[in-house]
Amino acid sequence: MTPSSPKSAEEPKFAARQPRLLVADDDMRILELLQFALTGNGFEVLVASDGDEAWDILVSERPDLAILDVKMPRRTGFDLVDAVRAHEQLAGIPIVLISGSTETELRLAGLMKGADDFLTKPFSPKELLLKCRRMLERTETARSISRQRARLEQEVERVREEAGRSHSRMRREQCVNEALLSLTRELNGSSSLDQLLHTFALTMMGQLGVDAVAVFLPPHSDPQTFAPRVARGIPPERLREVRFRISGPLSATLLVESRPLRMKELEAWPDMRKECGALQALGASLVAPILANNAMLGMVAVGERADGTEMQRDDLEMIQSLCGAASVAVENARLFRDLEETTIATIGALAAAMEAKDRYSHGHTERVAKFSELLARALELPPAEVEAIHRGAMLHDIGKIGVLDAILNKPGTLNDEEMKVVQTHPLIGANIVRSLTFLTSAQEIVRHHHERVDGRGYPDGVRGESFGLGARIVAVADSFDAMTTDRPYRPAMTVEEVLKILKDNSGTQYDTAVVEALITEVAAGRIRPPAMEGQKAA
Repeated sequence: MTPSSPKSAEEPKFAARQPRLLVADDDMRILELLQFALTGNGFEVLVASDGDEAWDILVSERPDLAILDVKMPRRTGFDLVDAVRAHEQLAGIPIVLISGSTETELRLAGLMKGADDFLTKPFSPKELLLKCRRMLERTETARSISRQRARLEQEVERVREEAGRSHSRMRREQCVNEALLSLTRELNGSSSLDQLLHTFALTMMGQLGVDAVAVFLPPHSDPQTFAPRVARGIPPERLREVRFRISGPLSATLLVESRPLRMKELEAWPDMRKECGALQALGASLVAPILANNAMLGMVAVGERADGTEMQRDDLEMIQSLCGAASVAVENARLFRDLEETTIATIGALAAAMEAKDRYSHGHTERVAKFSELLARALELPPAEVEAIHRGAMLHDIGKIGVLDAILNKPGTLNDEEMKVVQTHPLIGANIVRSLTFLTSAQEIVRHHHERVDGRGYPDGVRGESFGLGARIVAVADSFDAMTTDRPYRPAMTVEEVLKILKDNSGTQYDTAVVEALITEVAAGRIRPPAMEGQKAA
């Protein structure tokens, strides 16, 4: 039985601010002597009479210093030194070995194994006390240095992480600025809104790491809704029927909040169920407004991040900045379109004034434009090309402003000189629209709508596909309307007669595919001459 039993392992270390020492020796007299000497000098002493008991105390109590006899039952002092130094949590405990042997080799062996000091029995208690205090001071100094080093390492790591975050923020801001600069350059260098929006969508996907972006703007055909204008990462079939009312709850909420809104925020609104369902079907994680002058110009649906993480504050700020740049592009495009429409309306008014002087050609321009648009759609041309063909058709005869009324309204056949004058109207018209860059495609239609696919047309004698499909479409629509309406030199022909003439001249004067499309549209009742407008389509 030992002179004193160890305290509970659950008692906190240094609870009474006393260093805790382990003394292990199989000689009870030495145990009592050392316990008395150490306890009386401010140490808490744990004792063990054999090696196994000493090991249990080392593991459970983790004393601040161990005094171990070299020769003990079960485990020797050397065994305990080996075990302590091999133990991750005990390796730092200072150890003093004591022995009755005076052999130098034994002392050296103990120190080589990792003991901090070696005392030979008998020894002075004062000597032991001095050694214990010095060892504990060294240990405490080492621990203090270790704590300071740990704190320093933590501070260094904190500074490194903060520097990393600052670098990331700076890099993100740089990327945003570069993206905004790129959009601005495109804005200054291009009038194509679709091209700008594609750049916008790709920029957002690249900077945010999201899998999809869709931009919604009011289409020209339905200005009261937001419809998909540009999308990346979303199958077209999922976008085809998606529409959001400009007066609806989603638009109103985005306008009021004027910031990107996550889906979970939108889902909190009870009247937003339909809109949320449509956005979720697109895989959107949030939606952001495109604003200008406190008005909603459009909205952007943003997909999930590829790495599965949520958008952070700086991500939302980036989205808002990019939408701000997009709003400039959208607003400029709207203003540009207004200018286009005003200019076209002005030119159209001139054409209408010209037609008003001739009862035979009244309404001809509008009908040709309508027929041309229907044919372009039948040939499945892109919407932008359909619109360009419609504009070109509206302006196709604008050059007749420069032709004398006497020639245009002559009831009989024109002579060669008069015909040469009439044949100048495509060039006159092309010159009128040439200075308007947004009418580049219309200029080609105005110039070439009297060309033939066999090269025998005017004014340039181009052939085949060397002149645009838009001009070939307008040529067929123009001829169809001209032949099915009364003219000063002949009455209107029947639809059957006109279609036969067009078909007979298909591949020589007219484009075969366009003529076939016209025949189909007439059969379906979508293209009808003025004489048939009052009749019910078959």
